[in-house]
Amino acid sequence: MKSTFTPPTHPLKTRGFGNSIQARSAALPQTSLLQTRPFGSPARVQQQQPDTRSIAEQLEGASRFGYHGLDIPVKASGTSPPPPPSSPVFNRLQMLKAESVQRSLTSEVDSLRSEGGQINPQALQNLLSQLPQIGNSRDKLVAFAASRVGRNPNQVNLRNIKELKEEGATGVSGAPVFFLFDDQGQSIATVKLFPNLNEFARELSALKRFEQEGFEVIESPQNLGVAKAGELGVLVSLVAPGVAIDDYLQRLGTATGENRSTEMERTTQAVKGNARALSELHSVRGSQVSEGFLQQHINAVRDIEGKLSARIREVPGIEASWLHEQIDQVVNDAIANPGQASLIHGDAHPGNFFWDQPSEQLTAIDTPTMHYSMGEEGEPIGAPARDYGNFYQKLAHFGVNYEVLPEEVEQLQQAFADEYHGEIPAASIKFFRVRAALGELMKALASGDRNAIDNNAQLVIRAFAA
Repeated sequence: MKSTFTPPTHPLKTRGFGNSIQARSAALPQTSLLQTRPFGSPARVQQQQPDTRSIAEQLEGASRFGYHGLDIPVKASGTSPPPPPSSPVFNRLQMLKAESVQRSLTSEVDSLRSEGGQINPQALQNLLSQLPQIGNSRDKLVAFAASRVGRNPNQVNLRNIKELKEEGATGVSGAPVFFLFDDQGQSIATVKLFPNLNEFARELSALKRFEQEGFEVIESPQNLGVAKAGELGVLVSLVAPGVAIDDYLQRLGTATGENRSTEMERTTQAVKGNARALSELHSVRGSQVSEGFLQQHINAVRDIEGKLSARIREVPGIEASWLHEQIDQVVNDAIANPGQASLIHGDAHPGNFFWDQPSEQLTAIDTPTMHYSMGEEGEPIGAPARDYGNFYQKLAHFGVNYEVLPEEVEQLQQAFADEYHGEIPAASIKFFRVRAALGELMKALASGDRNAIDNNAQLVIRAFAA
């Protein structure tokens, strides 16, 4: 079973689910949100003096950087979580109490979902009222995070992603992220703060659904505990194993000589793994993509069109009348054939996926957008083309940024297309490719980088021509 999607220069062959990936029922399986997975052997970092500023003082800097970091932590299968230390400072009763509170919240998460992928406001208030309030101080945050991994709070160190960014970590996120390190310099958990409580709720909703489905290839960072710190949502989780896809791309772009072919092979395998993971996620099928889901993306494209038209003279090779005509066509085609709904990630780009080669598993991070692909009962309402088209297109944009050669980008896109199993209408894929390309062009215009504007303008034209 093949998709009708066959671009002139980049045929994205899509197939029906094979023996290894069967379509899943839309009915929700039952599981515990907080079923923990084993820790692995995290990378070590040099010990530094802890940042003693309050949480609020660190938000501005931390929020500019993301969850993932190159080679920061890994997780190995077959190991067990570290036992709680015997130090008298550690209060075992407090940990057990927190565990009981966390488990009592799992039933509240399903009720967060509302019609059209929205948040039920009353359910959110009910959830927040039951969360442990840990106070808005750094010491309290450290103590809570330490309790979730069974560690002595006096023997751990919380560092924000900004510090790690300066040491080589990468990534972008809409929420401040911290890493928890033990006294040996090993990263043992992440702590994510949510100034936007609706975003917090969407993250919890998505994480629970990942747990419920019990996927084999794609997974999410394990939720270890949630709380409130003042008016902030707090999520403690394990750290994604492996290496982010955009880090593979960056390594490829800087490689020379024989190393170039080695890095190309590694990147290709990671991209193929990403395709298999998305295929598995999309195998949770629903009925037709909901009108509301599609309309919110059409609105986003129309908004970009308006902003872009006002600066069209800065964009080489694109005229306002041509742009409007092309957008009208892809929008109408997508409405005419939206395809079958599925669960989706919702922000599928190379920076949001970690590929762990030894286990052949992929971990998806920054998952709040997945919530929009679920209806009130958790039924799939999202368009799988949103993930497929976005990831395919972003391979080109990230590739340009990391100086990956055009022919290498084409090979990676083809590898992704060949490895993806699932049936998606060509019109839907094209619409979401265009949506991604237009968004990147607007970012380039905002940066004022002439080369970026020129490159992204060409990628927009190619997306329309697919």
